[in-house]
Amino acid sequence: DLSAEEIEAADGVVIITDHDGRADKQIDVEEVFAKFKEGVAKQISVDDAHMLNLFADWVPDKTLRQQILVDNPRRLYDFPATVAGLLSR
Repeated sequence: DLSAEEIEAADGVVIITDHDGRADKQIDVEEVFAKFKEGVAKQISVDDAHMLNLFADWVPDKTLRQQILVDNPRRLYDFPATVAGLLSR
């Protein structure tokens, strides 16, 4: 395992060694981090309005949507009824 100082001194490149200590492969930390950021950006760039419309298509019954989005979370997380009332408006 690398120490924080060794990682910092690696200047964006980490060398992975095999069990004998020989260099096995080289990893560009900046490239890995860039791919990670790109993946996160894709995950959070969801169109919320589209997702709510899709949910309404999947669950057309208003009472069932109320149970899924309001009543169940209130029961599971012990929200006060006044908070749940605000959510159902």
